Amino acid sequence: MTNVDTHPRWRLLAALVLVGAAALYFVRLGERALWSEELRWAEIPREMAHTGDLFWPTINARTYYDKPLGSYWLVLAAAPLAGGINELAARLPAAVSGVLSVGLLIALARRFGADGRVAALAGAVLATSYGFVFFSRTASSDVETVAGVLAALWIASGPEGRWPATRTLGFWLVMAATSLTKGLLGFALPLLVVGCYHTFAVYTPSAPGALNWVRAAVARNGWLLNGWSLLAVPVAVAAYFAPFAVSVSQTGSDEGLGMVWRENIRRFFDAHNHRGPIYLYTYVILGLLAPWSLLLPAALVRAHQTRDHLDRFALAFFWAVFVFFTLSSSRRSYYLLPVLPAAALLVARVVLAETAELGLWAWRLRTGGYALTASGAVTAGLAAVVPPSVLGAGWAESPGLPRPGLFLAGWLVVAVCIGLSVVRFTPTRIGASLVAIAAWGMGYAYLAALPDLESYRTTRPFLAHVREVTADRPADVALYRTREAVWYLDPGAALAECESPEELAARLEAKSARWGLLKEQDLGPVAGRVRVVVREPWHAWEGSDVVGKKMVLVELAAGAN
Repeated sequence: MTNVDTHPRWRLLAALVLVGAAALYFVRLGERALWSEELRWAEIPREMAHTGDLFWPTINARTYYDKPLGSYWLVLAAAPLAGGINELAARLPAAVSGVLSVGLLIALARRFGADGRVAALAGAVLATSYGFVFFSRTASSDVETVAGVLAALWIASGPEGRWPATRTLGFWLVMAATSLTKGLLGFALPLLVVGCYHTFAVYTPSAPGALNWVRAAVARNGWLLNGWSLLAVPVAVAAYFAPFAVSVSQTGSDEGLGMVWRENIRRFFDAHNHRGPIYLYTYVILGLLAPWSLLLPAALVRAHQTRDHLDRFALAFFWAVFVFFTLSSSRRSYYLLPVLPAAALLVARVVLAETAELGLWAWRLRTGGYALTASGAVTAGLAAVVPPSVLGAGWAESPGLPRPGLFLAGWLVVAVCIGLSVVRFTPTRIGASLVAIAAWGMGYAYLAALPDLESYRTTRPFLAHVREVTADRPADVALYRTREAVWYLDPGAALAECESPEELAARLEAKSARWGLLKEQDLGPVAGRVRVVVREPWHAWEGSDVVGKKMVLVELAAGAN
């Protein structure tokens, strides 16, 4: 594709976007305690380092093979940079992948002829979308998958009709490496997007008839149907399965291969959990793309009307991924994360489009989407400074707005940008004010508010207290549905895990454990048999469902045995 430069400083804009993304993803990255599923990306690498076995993932010395090994190895690789296997090391691969994804999207947009401003804005949209920021600062493999998919698409977007050995092999090996972080999505998504683009989006029939369509489709898919693929495909498949083969040879267990079938193939057709409704992603995408999501309807309408190379690619990318995850029987909100780069391309195009380039409906939707987004930002700024006592009794004891001065300073900048766009409603000013809104919202939330509110989170200090109580016999703690506590307990040996509260109480009575760790909501069945030693604190504004999931350390009640 040829590039069109109408903005001579687009490289400076792109550099600023990358620097901003790096600041948004890396600053204060390791300050917050790990939560929920993040713990697997910390504990599994720690146990790998402890045992020296890089091919058998465990938590509390129990097999936990529900993801490929690559993402855990990235945490181990990040550990020397983070000073050990800690919160920062666990999150660092996702943050690096986030910045890499932004850069790859900018490069990909340029490959398809995007104006430099559009490419830079597409990167900014992706970099500041809520879902992408959240997972770029979360220990998981989701953004690693996005980066791998974009890298494969960048390779595939090279000169048409030329697929030499290095390009073909690189394309397939990148997909294999990506699949070793989360699963076979690393193969499925690039193949699906590139296949749909060349088969449907590019083809313009010169003669009617199904046979002509098939012939054209075969001709357009030379990226796959070429001699070098006969070499590259088995090499990539071998690279993907090599870690599983080593795991089987070392342990004699095929649990890893079972995971490939269970979590990739069977889950798509017959999921055992995460069965969201088929329409789930129609509203989930609004949250993932926020605060840019209200521009998406206009972006889709405009792209379907114009359909140049970039639009066709972005639409093929967007709809292929969206339909793929919709058709899967397993649906969860963040599964849709790989659609965000395509959405960012579409939104950037409509934001910077001149009014004359837009049809009536695209113009109306863009104007309405911008008005609602700007109004929401202004309203949020006003509402956030309302004293908690005004909001009701439940909020009266809440911590209130962290760093209100910083919040208001950012809000004033946003208000000025919105005011300038209203005075002169040009694409450039629209884009600048939207970037200001997104950067202010995401930057304040993740670089100021959430780290400052960390002192109100109770799990890490509670487990530190548990460590002090059990310091003389740390391995004498039995767990019930609290395996995630192992990361902060760090007992030095595997802890017993019980199948029920009654089994935990029985262990205490038999003196095979001195303490038990379970949740408030599970205390009922063993009331009277155990005594609470340490209780995780809770705050007045937390609901009963949150309080029920707080942990408690118990021991045998006096006279219970």
